[in-house]
Amino acid sequence: CIALISLSIQIFLNKPTASTINVVTLNGVPFPSVTICNINFEKNEALPLLSRTYNLMNQLFNADESFHSNSMNASSVISNCRNTVPRNNSDATFEATIWNIQRPARSKRRLIHYCGFVTGVNSNVSNCKSLFQPVLTPAGICFNYNGSSNTIHSTGTRYGMKLVLNIEQDLRPSYNGKAGVILSVHDGKDVARPNVNGINVAPGQAINVGVNLKEYIDETKEANCTAGQDLVFFEDYDYSQYACAQDALIKQIAKPNVCNCTLLPRRPSNGEYDHTPNCTFPTSCCLLNEYKTINTEEQCPLPCRYKYYDYTTSYASYPNSFILEDLMRDENVTEDYLRKNYLSINIYINDLRYSVVTTSYTFGVEGLLGDIGGQLGLFIG
Repeated sequence: CIALISLSIQIFLNKPTASTINVVTLNGVPFPSVTICNINFEKNEALPLLSRTYNLMNQLFNADESFHSNSMNASSVISNCRNTVPRNNSDATFEATIWNIQRPARSKRRLIHYCGFVTGVNSNVSNCKSLFQPVLTPAGICFNYNGSSNTIHSTGTRYGMKLVLNIEQDLRPSYNGKAGVILSVHDGKDVARPNVNGINVAPGQAINVGVNLKEYIDETKEANCTAGQDLVFFEDYDYSQYACAQDALIKQIAKPNVCNCTLLPRRPSNGEYDHTPNCTFPTSCCLLNEYKTINTEEQCPLPCRYKYYDYTTSYASYPNSFILEDLMRDENVTEDYLRKNYLSINIYINDLRYSVVTTSYTFGVEGLLGDIGGQLGLFIG
Protein backbone atom coordinates (compact mmCIF):
# COMPACT_ATOMS: atom_id res chain seq x y z
CA CYS A 1 0.00 0.00 0.00
CA ILE A 2 2.80 2.42 0.96
CA ALA A 3 4.61 1.64 -2.29
CA LEU A 4 1.51 2.38 -4.37
CA ILE A 5 0.85 5.62 -2.47
CA SER A 6 4.49 6.65 -3.03
CA LEU A 7 4.08 5.94 -6.73
CA SER A 8 0.98 8.15 -6.86
CA ILE A 9 2.84 10.96 -5.09
CA GLN A 10 5.74 10.63 -7.54
CA ILE A 11 3.37 10.85 -10.51
CA PHE A 12 1.78 13.96 -8.97
CA LEU A 13 5.16 15.62 -8.45
CA ASN A 14 6.10 14.98 -12.08
CA LYS A 15 3.09 17.12 -13.11
CA PRO A 16 2.05 15.14 -16.19
CA THR A 17 0.18 17.12 -18.85
CA ALA A 18 -1.89 16.34 -21.92
CA SER A 19 -3.37 18.34 -24.78
CA THR A 20 -6.92 17.97 -26.01
CA ILE A 21 -8.35 19.25 -29.28
CA ASN A 22 -11.90 20.54 -29.58
CA VAL A 23 -13.38 21.51 -32.95
CA VAL A 24 -15.82 24.43 -32.89
CA THR A 25 -18.21 24.99 -35.81
CA LEU A 26 -19.00 28.61 -36.68
CA ASN A 27 -21.50 30.29 -39.00
CA GLY A 28 -18.68 32.52 -40.17
CA VAL A 29 -14.96 32.91 -39.49
CA PRO A 30 -13.31 36.28 -38.76
CA PHE A 31 -11.01 37.15 -41.64
CA PRO A 32 -7.36 37.47 -40.62
CA SER A 33 -5.36 40.64 -40.51
CA VAL A 34 -3.18 40.93 -43.63
CA THR A 35 0.17 42.75 -43.62
CA ILE A 36 2.23 43.27 -46.78
CA CYS A 37 5.78 44.65 -46.93
CA ASN A 38 7.81 45.51 -50.00
CA ILE A 39 11.16 43.81 -49.38
CA ASN A 40 13.09 46.74 -50.87
CA PHE A 41 13.16 50.43 -49.98
CA GLU A 42 12.84 53.31 -52.39
CA LYS A 43 16.05 54.86 -53.69
CA ASN A 44 15.37 57.85 -55.90
CA GLU A 45 18.47 59.70 -57.07
CA ALA A 46 16.31 62.73 -57.88
CA LEU A 47 15.28 62.98 -54.22
CA PRO A 48 18.33 63.42 -51.93
CA LEU A 49 16.43 62.18 -48.88
CA LEU A 50 15.61 58.81 -50.44
CA SER A 51 19.06 58.49 -51.98
CA ARG A 52 20.98 59.30 -48.79
CA THR A 53 18.85 57.20 -46.45
CA TYR A 54 18.67 54.07 -48.64
CA ASN A 55 21.60 52.16 -47.09
CA LEU A 56 20.68 53.15 -43.57
CA MET A 57 17.04 52.10 -43.93
CA ASN A 58 18.22 48.69 -45.05
CA GLN A 59 20.57 48.44 -42.08
CA LEU A 60 17.71 49.34 -39.74
CA PHE A 61 15.05 47.06 -41.19
CA ASN A 62 17.00 44.39 -43.09
CA ALA A 63 19.58 43.87 -40.37
CA ASP A 64 20.02 40.11 -40.80
CA GLU A 65 20.22 40.37 -44.57
CA SER A 66 22.70 43.24 -44.33
CA PHE A 67 24.93 41.22 -42.04
CA HIS A 68 25.05 38.22 -44.36
CA SER A 69 25.39 40.31 -47.52
CA ASN A 70 28.15 42.61 -46.27
CA SER A 71 29.69 40.60 -43.39
CA MET A 72 29.27 43.68 -41.21
CA ASN A 73 29.21 43.12 -37.45
CA ALA A 74 27.24 45.34 -35.10
CA SER A 75 30.07 47.78 -34.40
CA SER A 76 30.91 48.29 -38.08
CA VAL A 77 27.24 48.90 -38.90
CA ILE A 78 27.04 51.54 -36.14
CA SER A 79 30.26 53.15 -37.39
CA ASN A 80 28.93 53.23 -40.95
CA CYS A 81 25.72 54.78 -39.66
CA ARG A 82 27.58 57.60 -37.93
CA ASN A 83 29.40 58.39 -41.14
CA THR A 84 26.09 58.59 -43.01
CA VAL A 85 23.87 60.80 -40.87
CA PRO A 86 23.96 64.60 -41.33
CA ARG A 87 26.30 66.48 -39.01
CA ASN A 88 24.54 69.84 -38.95
CA ASN A 89 21.04 71.29 -38.84
CA SER A 90 21.29 72.84 -42.27
CA ASP A 91 21.16 69.47 -43.97
CA ALA A 92 17.81 68.94 -45.70
CA THR A 93 17.48 65.45 -44.22
CA PHE A 94 17.94 66.56 -40.61
CA GLU A 95 14.24 66.83 -39.77
CA ALA A 96 13.07 63.82 -41.79
CA THR A 97 11.28 61.34 -39.51
CA ILE A 98 11.88 57.61 -39.79
CA TRP A 99 8.14 57.25 -40.39
CA ASN A 100 7.99 59.63 -43.37
CA ILE A 101 11.30 58.86 -45.08
CA GLN A 102 9.69 56.21 -47.27
CA ARG A 103 6.52 58.27 -47.87
CA PRO A 104 3.97 55.64 -46.73
CA ALA A 105 0.85 57.17 -48.31
CA ARG A 106 2.47 57.39 -51.73
CA SER A 107 4.08 53.97 -51.36
CA LYS A 108 0.70 52.36 -50.64
CA ARG A 109 -0.92 53.88 -53.72
CA ARG A 110 1.86 52.61 -55.95
CA LEU A 111 2.31 49.17 -54.34
CA ILE A 112 -1.35 48.07 -54.31
CA HIS A 113 -2.57 47.90 -57.90
CA TYR A 114 -5.83 46.15 -56.98
CA CYS A 115 -7.58 44.87 -53.87
CA GLY A 116 -10.96 43.11 -53.92
CA PHE A 117 -12.84 41.45 -51.06
CA VAL A 118 -15.78 38.98 -51.12
CA THR A 119 -17.37 37.67 -47.90
CA GLY A 120 -19.68 34.97 -49.26
CA VAL A 121 -21.92 33.55 -51.97
CA ASN A 122 -24.40 36.43 -52.07
CA SER A 123 -21.96 39.31 -51.55
CA ASN A 124 -20.45 41.66 -54.11
CA VAL A 125 -16.78 42.44 -54.62
CA SER A 126 -15.77 45.46 -52.53
CA ASN A 127 -12.63 47.50 -53.15
CA CYS A 128 -10.29 47.22 -50.16
CA LYS A 129 -7.25 49.23 -51.28
CA SER A 130 -8.12 52.24 -49.13
CA LEU A 131 -8.51 50.04 -46.04
CA PHE A 132 -4.80 49.22 -45.86
CA GLN A 133 -3.02 51.41 -43.31
CA PRO A 134 0.73 51.96 -42.81
CA VAL A 135 2.22 50.17 -39.82
CA LEU A 136 5.77 50.09 -38.49
CA THR A 137 7.27 46.60 -38.26
CA PRO A 138 10.82 45.22 -37.95
CA ALA A 139 10.69 44.90 -41.75
CA GLY A 140 10.08 48.65 -42.10
CA ILE A 141 6.84 50.47 -42.82
CA CYS A 142 4.37 47.92 -44.15
CA PHE A 143 0.64 48.07 -44.91
CA ASN A 144 -1.99 46.34 -42.83
CA TYR A 145 -5.60 45.38 -43.50
CA ASN A 146 -7.37 44.45 -40.27
CA GLY A 147 -9.99 41.98 -41.43
CA SER A 148 -11.26 40.91 -38.00
CA SER A 149 -14.45 42.98 -38.42
CA ASN A 150 -15.28 41.02 -41.59
CA THR A 151 -16.76 37.55 -41.26
CA ILE A 152 -16.31 35.05 -44.08
CA HIS A 153 -19.32 32.77 -44.62
CA SER A 154 -17.96 30.69 -47.51
CA THR A 155 -14.78 28.71 -48.03
CA GLY A 156 -12.52 28.42 -51.05
CA THR A 157 -10.50 30.60 -53.39
CA ARG A 158 -13.53 32.46 -54.78
CA TYR A 159 -14.02 34.28 -51.48
CA GLY A 160 -11.76 36.37 -49.28
CA MET A 161 -9.14 38.84 -50.51
CA LYS A 162 -7.53 39.21 -53.92
CA LEU A 163 -4.44 41.46 -54.24
CA VAL A 164 -2.39 42.50 -57.26
CA LEU A 165 0.83 44.30 -56.31
CA ASN A 166 3.51 46.23 -58.18
CA ILE A 167 6.90 46.22 -56.39
CA GLU A 168 8.54 48.80 -58.72
CA GLN A 169 12.05 47.41 -58.89
CA ASP A 170 13.25 50.38 -60.93
CA LEU A 171 12.54 52.68 -57.96
CA ARG A 172 13.30 50.07 -55.29
CA PRO A 173 16.55 48.32 -56.21
CA SER A 174 17.39 45.09 -54.42
CA TYR A 175 19.78 45.55 -51.50
CA ASN A 176 20.48 41.86 -50.99
CA GLY A 177 19.58 40.21 -54.29
CA LYS A 178 15.95 39.60 -53.34
CA ALA A 179 12.77 41.14 -54.71
CA GLY A 180 9.09 40.76 -53.88
CA VAL A 181 6.91 41.22 -50.82
CA ILE A 182 6.64 39.67 -47.38
CA LEU A 183 3.08 38.60 -46.53
CA SER A 184 2.00 38.12 -42.92
CA VAL A 185 -1.41 36.63 -42.04
CA HIS A 186 -2.29 36.99 -38.36
CA ASP A 187 -5.03 37.63 -35.82
CA GLY A 188 -6.46 41.14 -35.96
CA LYS A 189 -5.57 41.79 -32.31
CA ASP A 190 -1.97 40.67 -32.75
CA VAL A 191 1.02 42.71 -33.89
CA ALA A 192 2.33 41.90 -37.37
CA ARG A 193 5.60 39.98 -37.37
CA PRO A 194 6.65 39.69 -41.03
CA ASN A 195 10.29 39.02 -40.16
CA VAL A 196 9.26 36.01 -38.02
CA ASN A 197 6.40 34.25 -39.81
CA GLY A 198 6.16 36.10 -43.12
CA ILE A 199 5.66 34.42 -46.51
CA ASN A 200 7.95 35.63 -49.30
CA VAL A 201 6.21 36.17 -52.64
CA ALA A 202 8.35 36.90 -55.70
CA PRO A 203 7.30 38.96 -58.74
CA GLY A 204 5.85 36.90 -61.57
CA GLN A 205 4.05 34.64 -59.08
CA ALA A 206 0.48 34.11 -57.93
CA ILE A 207 0.07 32.63 -54.46
CA ASN A 208 -3.02 31.09 -52.87
CA VAL A 209 -3.03 31.21 -49.07
CA GLY A 210 -5.70 29.09 -47.36
CA VAL A 211 -6.04 29.89 -43.65
CA ASN A 212 -7.50 28.07 -40.65
CA LEU A 213 -8.34 29.79 -37.37
CA LYS A 214 -6.88 28.08 -34.28
CA GLU A 215 -6.69 28.81 -30.57
CA TYR A 216 -4.22 27.62 -27.95
CA ILE A 217 -4.93 27.56 -24.18
CA ASP A 218 -2.33 26.63 -21.56
CA GLU A 219 -3.90 25.83 -18.18
CA THR A 220 -0.62 24.68 -16.64
CA LYS A 221 2.21 26.63 -15.03
CA GLU A 222 4.99 24.79 -16.84
CA ALA A 223 5.76 27.52 -19.39
CA ASN A 224 5.39 30.37 -16.85
CA CYS A 225 2.86 31.94 -19.19
CA THR A 226 0.93 35.10 -18.40
CA ALA A 227 -2.70 36.14 -18.78
CA GLY A 228 -1.43 39.44 -20.17
CA GLN A 229 0.43 42.68 -19.52
CA ASP A 230 -0.29 46.31 -20.28
CA LEU A 231 1.27 47.38 -23.58
CA VAL A 232 1.86 51.13 -23.64
CA PHE A 233 2.40 51.60 -27.37
CA PHE A 234 0.20 48.68 -28.45
CA GLU A 235 -2.78 49.21 -26.17
CA ASP A 236 -5.26 48.27 -28.92
CA TYR A 237 -3.70 44.81 -29.29
CA ASP A 238 -3.94 41.63 -27.25
CA TYR A 239 -0.85 40.65 -25.32
CA SER A 240 1.66 38.45 -27.13
CA GLN A 241 5.33 37.79 -26.52
CA TYR A 242 6.20 39.58 -29.74
CA ALA A 243 4.00 42.62 -29.02
CA CYS A 244 5.55 42.84 -25.56
CA ALA A 245 9.05 42.77 -27.07
CA GLN A 246 8.21 45.53 -29.55
CA ASP A 247 6.61 47.62 -26.79
CA ALA A 248 9.70 47.21 -24.60
CA LEU A 249 11.97 48.24 -27.49
CA ILE A 250 9.96 51.39 -28.29
CA LYS A 251 9.80 52.37 -24.60
CA GLN A 252 13.57 51.89 -24.31
CA ILE A 253 14.16 54.07 -27.38
CA ALA A 254 11.84 56.77 -25.97
CA LYS A 255 13.81 57.17 -22.71
CA PRO A 256 15.40 60.65 -22.44
CA ASN A 257 18.80 59.15 -21.63
CA VAL A 258 18.67 56.71 -24.57
CA CYS A 259 17.33 58.00 -27.93
CA ASN A 260 14.65 60.36 -26.55
CA CYS A 261 12.30 59.81 -29.47
CA THR A 262 9.35 57.67 -30.50
CA LEU A 263 9.14 55.70 -33.73
CA LEU A 264 5.35 55.70 -33.97
CA PRO A 265 3.43 58.82 -35.05
CA ARG A 266 0.52 57.87 -32.78
CA ARG A 267 1.05 58.51 -29.06
CA PRO A 268 -0.35 56.28 -26.27
CA SER A 269 -3.57 57.47 -24.62
CA ASN A 270 -1.98 57.77 -21.16
CA GLY A 271 -0.10 60.93 -22.18
CA GLU A 272 3.29 59.90 -20.80
CA TYR A 273 4.92 60.33 -24.21
CA ASP A 274 3.02 63.44 -25.36
CA HIS A 275 6.19 65.53 -25.53
CA THR A 276 8.59 62.85 -26.75
CA PRO A 277 9.96 63.95 -30.16
CA ASN A 278 9.57 61.82 -33.26
CA CYS A 279 12.58 59.77 -34.27
CA THR A 280 14.35 61.61 -37.09
CA PHE A 281 17.11 60.56 -39.46
CA PRO A 282 19.95 61.72 -37.12
CA THR A 283 18.65 59.38 -34.37
CA SER A 284 19.05 56.34 -36.63
CA CYS A 285 22.39 55.30 -35.13
CA CYS A 286 20.85 55.27 -31.65
CA LEU A 287 17.92 53.19 -32.94
CA LEU A 288 20.29 50.78 -34.62
CA ASN A 289 22.29 50.38 -31.43
CA GLU A 290 19.17 49.64 -29.37
CA TYR A 291 17.87 47.19 -31.99
CA LYS A 292 21.05 45.18 -31.61
CA THR A 293 21.49 45.31 -27.84
CA ILE A 294 18.09 45.15 -26.12
CA ASN A 295 17.01 41.78 -24.70
CA THR A 296 13.30 41.46 -23.92
CA GLU A 297 13.01 37.69 -23.38
CA GLU A 298 12.94 37.82 -19.57
CA GLN A 299 10.26 40.52 -19.34
CA CYS A 300 8.03 39.03 -22.05
CA PRO A 301 6.67 35.58 -21.14
CA LEU A 302 4.41 33.58 -23.43
CA PRO A 303 0.65 34.24 -23.25
CA CYS A 304 -1.52 31.51 -21.73
CA ARG A 305 -4.17 31.96 -24.40
CA TYR A 306 -3.96 33.21 -27.97
CA LYS A 307 -5.51 32.80 -31.42
CA TYR A 308 -3.60 32.39 -34.64
CA TYR A 309 -4.08 31.44 -38.29
CA ASP A 310 -2.44 28.36 -39.70
CA TYR A 311 -2.06 28.36 -43.47
CA THR A 312 -1.27 26.36 -46.59
CA THR A 313 0.15 27.84 -49.79
CA SER A 314 0.30 27.03 -53.48
CA TYR A 315 1.99 28.92 -56.31
CA ALA A 316 1.59 29.55 -60.05
CA SER A 317 3.11 31.96 -62.57
CA TYR A 318 1.52 35.40 -63.07
CA PRO A 319 0.37 37.20 -65.18
CA ASN A 320 -0.57 35.14 -68.23
CA SER A 321 -2.99 35.10 -71.18
CA PHE A 322 -5.82 37.65 -71.10
CA ILE A 323 -4.75 39.17 -67.78
CA LEU A 324 -1.27 39.77 -69.18
CA GLU A 325 -2.66 41.44 -72.29
CA ASP A 326 -5.07 43.59 -70.28
CA LEU A 327 -2.33 44.79 -67.92
CA MET A 328 0.03 45.58 -70.80
CA ARG A 329 -2.68 47.65 -72.47
CA ASP A 330 -4.10 49.36 -69.37
CA GLU A 331 -0.75 50.20 -67.75
CA ASN A 332 1.12 50.79 -71.02
CA VAL A 333 4.05 48.59 -69.95
CA THR A 334 5.93 45.66 -71.46
CA GLU A 335 5.57 41.99 -70.61
CA ASP A 336 9.10 42.07 -69.17
CA TYR A 337 8.12 44.88 -66.79
CA LEU A 338 5.08 42.94 -65.58
CA ARG A 339 7.12 39.77 -64.99
CA LYS A 340 9.68 41.71 -62.95
CA ASN A 341 7.25 43.74 -60.87
CA TYR A 342 3.72 42.30 -60.64
CA LEU A 343 2.47 39.53 -58.36
CA SER A 344 -0.90 38.23 -57.18
CA ILE A 345 -2.03 37.16 -53.69
CA ASN A 346 -5.29 35.33 -52.91
CA ILE A 347 -6.20 34.80 -49.23
CA TYR A 348 -9.21 32.70 -48.30
CA ILE A 349 -10.72 30.61 -45.49
CA ASN A 350 -10.17 26.85 -45.67
CA ASP A 351 -12.72 25.78 -43.06
CA LEU A 352 -15.65 27.31 -41.13
CA ARG A 353 -14.53 25.37 -38.07
CA TYR A 354 -11.66 26.20 -35.78
CA SER A 355 -9.57 24.04 -33.46
CA VAL A 356 -9.01 24.80 -29.77
CA VAL A 357 -5.95 23.07 -28.30
CA THR A 358 -5.97 23.00 -24.48
CA THR A 359 -3.01 21.82 -22.40
CA SER A 360 -3.83 20.87 -18.81
CA TYR A 361 -2.58 18.72 -15.94
CA THR A 362 -3.77 15.12 -16.07
CA PHE A 363 -3.02 14.25 -12.44
CA GLY A 364 -3.82 17.08 -10.03
CA VAL A 365 -4.57 17.25 -6.32
CA GLU A 366 -7.98 15.65 -6.85
CA GLY A 367 -6.42 12.70 -8.64
CA LEU A 368 -3.76 12.28 -5.96
CA LEU A 369 -6.28 12.32 -3.10
CA GLY A 370 -8.52 9.91 -5.00
CA ASP A 371 -5.63 7.49 -5.53
CA ILE A 372 -4.54 7.67 -1.90
CA GLY A 373 -8.11 7.17 -0.69
CA GLY A 374 -8.56 4.21 -3.01
CA GLN A 375 -5.33 2.57 -1.90
CA LEU A 376 -6.16 3.06 1.79
CA GLY A 377 -9.64 1.68 1.20
CA LEU A 378 -8.21 -1.45 -0.41
CA PHE A 379 -5.64 -1.83 2.38
CA ILE A 380 -8.17 -1.43 5.18
CA GLY A 381 -10.66 -3.68 3.40
